[in-house]
Amino acid sequence: MRKANKATTTTGKGSVTAARKQWFDDATLALVTNAQKRAAKARGKGGKDSAREARERSSQLSTSADTVGVSFAGAAFQADYFSSKFAKRGLLVYAILQDLLAKNRSLVPPSLETVSVASFGGGPGTDAAGIVWIQREFLAPSRVQCTLFDYETSWKRYVKTLDELFGDAVDVCFRPCDVTQGLNTDSNRHVCEVETMDILLFCYVCHETSARQNNVLQFYADLAVQAKTGAIVILADVKTTSKQCLERVAETMASARRVTRLALAKPPNAEAIVLRME
Repeated sequence: MRKANKATTTTGKGSVTAARKQWFDDATLALVTNAQKRAAKARGKGGKDSAREARERSSQLSTSADTVGVSFAGAAFQADYFSSKFAKRGLLVYAILQDLLAKNRSLVPPSLETVSVASFGGGPGTDAAGIVWIQREFLAPSRVQCTLFDYETSWKRYVKTLDELFGDAVDVCFRPCDVTQGLNTDSNRHVCEVETMDILLFCYVCHETSARQNNVLQFYADLAVQAKTGAIVILADVKTTSKQCLERVAETMASARRVTRLALAKPPNAEAIVLRME
């Protein structure tokens, strides 16, 4: 697969919305197909990659019980994850940033030659997918460099497909990360250049790792200290259940660094907090 070209410019809100939906449908199919082929290959070699077990794990995601983190390993699980989450998660990030930039384009200046995006807990590329359409609609003169940080390193095998799907203007790479450890620990030695990042995404990662944090949110405090002035931090997670957790993360970042909380005109279908680093 070659890197996809930018979608042909269309006129009218309806046609753009239709093109966006079609892109998410096509991208989801490509990623599900990739993962299913890997799962079939693993089963052919005698590996245990059960579709039923994968669905059971998938059903535990984003629930009040999932505060320790479900294992994301296994291509069968990953196929199910792409099928159920890719469009939903990507469109959530798109909706939040579209809301912000429609009111204030200067939050992420279109004059930037390169916009640097970090997606923490975003190994599958689901959250970063929303950035593809933000670039096309709001940041067309800019290139986007998106780094997927995740504890589950097997997501790295989809980076090539994601890079092709995201198109010429958005480059993607993968680095291991553990948000339950301080930023300056060996576990996070690959988390670098934080001071250059313009947008930092924490989608559906704060709540699922909360039980392993032991009320010590050092990663978020460290990140706040190192983040560049003007960086936008988006915290998003499961509706209602994660609200208290996200507030604790936001308070931790605010205790380490002066921040401004940005209001959204339309509440998304998730708990969401947006901060600007001052």
